[in-house]
This record gives sequence, C-alpha cells and structure tokens, in this order.
Amino acid sequence: MSRFIYSGTRLPMGERFLLTGIALIFQALFFLSSGGCSREQSSDQTVGVVQAITDEEIEQLKIMINEVVESRDKRQFVALFSKPALFASVFEDIDIPALRQRALEAKVNRGGNIGVIADSLFGRLRLGARYDFVRVARDGDSVFLIFRYVFPNRGEIEYHRFKLVRDIQDKIRVGDLYFYFEDRSVSEGMRHGVLKELLLLGELKSESGKDLVSEIPLDPRLSDPFRKCLELTVDKKWDEAWKQFESLPEEVKSIPSVRMNRLQVAARLKPEVYSQAYEETKKLMPENAGLDYQAVQVFRRQGNHEKVIEMVDAIFNRIQDPYINMLKLDPLIRLGKLESARDLIEEFKAKSNSGLLLLVHEFELAVGENNIDLCLSILDRLQDEFGLMHQNLSQLPRYAELIKSPKYKAWKKSKEKEAPQDSKSKK
Repeated sequence: MSRFIYSGTRLPMGERFLLTGIALIFQALFFLSSGGCSREQSSDQTVGVVQAITDEEIEQLKIMINEVVESRDKRQFVALFSKPALFASVFEDIDIPALRQRALEAKVNRGGNIGVIADSLFGRLRLGARYDFVRVARDGDSVFLIFRYVFPNRGEIEYHRFKLVRDIQDKIRVGDLYFYFEDRSVSEGMRHGVLKELLLLGELKSESGKDLVSEIPLDPRLSDPFRKCLELTVDKKWDEAWKQFESLPEEVKSIPSVRMNRLQVAARLKPEVYSQAYEETKKLMPENAGLDYQAVQVFRRQGNHEKVIEMVDAIFNRIQDPYINMLKLDPLIRLGKLESARDLIEEFKAKSNSGLLLLVHEFELAVGENNIDLCLSILDRLQDEFGLMHQNLSQLPRYAELIKSPKYKAWKKSKEKEAPQDSKSKK
C-alpha cells in the first residue's frame, strides 16, 4: 500500500484526505507551469462561450486528453490548458492595474502547478494506475469532461473534471481542473495564492465591493492548539487528540481541513463518536464528496457494511460512474448478499474492469458460495498473474470450510511440492 509523508512521519494512504488535507490546500496549487500556455497569450483576451462548443469538438478534446496521458507527454498535457481562462477565474472581481495583474500572472506562470499535476498522474500510471474517460457532464452552459484515475490493485479512486472553453484561436482547451474527492480546483488554489499576496501588500480591492478577504482560507498551522492536535494524532494519542480538537477556537474549527482531521481522530474512537462527528461535518460540508469517500473507508473498517453501501450510493448519485460500485462488493459479500455481488462482478468483467482488486473480491465471493473449485482456480490466477502466493488462510474464520476441504488440502500439497522446483529454476 502506498504511503504519504506528512511532517516527517509516514501515514497510510487511507488517511490522506485528513492528515494531508492541509498540505493539499497549500501545496502545489499556486503556480502554473512555465511550460504552460504560450507566454504570448494575455489574460485580457476573450475566453470563448462554452455553449458554442460542439459535440464533435468535445470528442476531439477527449481523444486529445487520452492521447496525451497515454504518451505521458508533460509538455502536451500543460498545453491542454488555456491560460486566459484560468486567469479569468483567478482575477475575477480583483481591482488592480493591468500592469500589476500581468506581473502576478508572470509570477504564477513561472511556477509548476500543471506540470506537478502531470508528474503526479504519470508517475502513478507507471506504477499501474489507470486513467479512463467516464462521461461528458453539463451544468448550464458549462461543459465538462470527467476522467477517472484509479489504482485497480489498491482500490484508490479520484475523479478529474476538466472544464472546457474556446480560446482566442478558436480551439477547445481546458479552462480549469477540479479534483472531485479532494474538493479543490486549479484556479481556486491559484486565486487563494494571489489574494493572500495582495492582502499582505495592502493591494487587495474588489471591483464590486465583494469581501475578497473572506475567500482566503485560514492556515490552521498558524494555530498552536491545532499544531498540538497534529502532534497528538501523529503519536496516535487519539483520546488526547480528540479533546484537543474539541477545545479549538471556533474560527479554527470551521476550517474544512481541520474538520477532516477531526474526523480522522473520531474514526479511531468508538463508532458512535465517528458517526456523530460525520453527521456534524456533513451538515457543514454537504457537497464535499471526499467526506463520503473517506467515510466509506471508516465504516468498512468498523464493519458497518450497510452504511458503506449507503455512502457508495450517495457518491454514485453525484458522479454517475458505475465503477464506484466496486466499493460495494465487499459489504455485499459480508452481508451475505451473494447474488447481488455476483451480478456486480459479472457486470465489471463484461466491461473489462478486471484487475487484482476484482479478482480478490471474486475469491471472497467464491468462499461465501463455498465454491471450492473456483476458489482454487482464483488462487492459481493470483499467483500466475500477480505473483501473489496464498497466505495462511487458517488465520481467518471465514476460510474454515475452504481449508478443511480435501480439494484444498490436495491443492496446497501440490503447491508445496512445486515450491522447491521453482526456487531451483530461479537459481
């Protein structure tokens, strides 16, 4: 399982939405790659009208994104984006002289945001991740292409929503990129960085009188009580960390990343504590899909299978991607709803959504169905296709019927005889 680094401490992937939430907010979203859209483009150029984009043009950009990702071409990935469209969102309603805006644009353009995104995506693809088109989405006059990034062998999922615009050269480009489960966009992060700089320099003014300061997310790391929360969390002192979170000032508690960190601590306490904390956070962040995705992991660990299914259904209703239903397989099997699990597996196999994760679920289903022949066949495939040797299944009660069957005992003996020959052949 992949692991992330946070404050010098290694943390499991399952905690990335919480303990790394703050880093994600302030991390790479401020700067646009220097290899990005042409320096000759200017933000005062008109960004095209989205409703003029045809179905044929949408299809062409979809193909272009697929080709760029398949080729792992970082420069071409960056070139997919329209700098004028991004800057139109970044500087919306900010009252500063044109020359000052261009200076800020140049500073942003010297960074590496889109390039960092490309490096991250391509790096994961080299490790076995997949990147697939899901569907076209429309919101009023806006058009979006939704792609799914997934580690099939790890069960990690994220969705990228590309906003389409027409540029000054009458070409369809990406005007923004939104990360679904992380609840952040490229332009939003860039805008926060610009607003913070202007505020520090005393240059922040709104054309319409809008309160731009309220848009700037507070940095909870500046709060000593919150830093103490993180220290206790890293040390896994869950009860103390929870008390510390509860004592935070309201202005710190209200920060989304702090709420998510609080939930992570609640997940380590009694199930009822997490359930209450989840409901409280949901009321404050009703549109945050990452909250539901994180809850899937927690409720699964707690054995609350009905709640897992409920959360997955809620995510599906928003993203409308059948692949997300993969997360329902384990709870369906655990609840004994084997026919529903089998139907779902066959549906995935028909769509070529295969991989280690699906094969493991199929093994678990075969165990539930007491289909010994299928269990042994899948164990062979796990070894042949993924290099995974079977573990000591006797440690888990649900495998009791399998391991005491004569067929399994004969299969295990044959594998033990093969092992010395395999090691000799490798020498």
